[in-house]
Amino acid sequence: MVELARMTETHEGKRALAVEIALEAGALAHCGSHDSVFRGPKTIEQAYRVAQTDFGHVHGVFRSQDEMQEIIREVIQDHTASECPHCRKARDETL
Repeated sequence: MVELARMTETHEGKRALAVEIALEAGALAHCGSHDSVFRGPKTIEQAYRVAQTDFGHVHGVFRSQDEMQEIIREVIQDHTASECPHCRKARDETL
């Protein structure tokens, strides 16, 4: 998980932590070959559960649990691809 010492009160810092939570929950996935993030197999509700479990660790970053859930929803909605777009492009080019 992102080091909390590096997290700031900025929206981008909160988004970075929300991405880490969603990745941990499987709601987002990461392609190691292309350093790309895309939609994972798990639901947003599973990301919320992970966030609730870890909320004590991130309490100083988010103002409230509602804000944390809102930002998690935001980052998941920003990643709509169902697979790494670079892998998909490479696969499509070989067909």
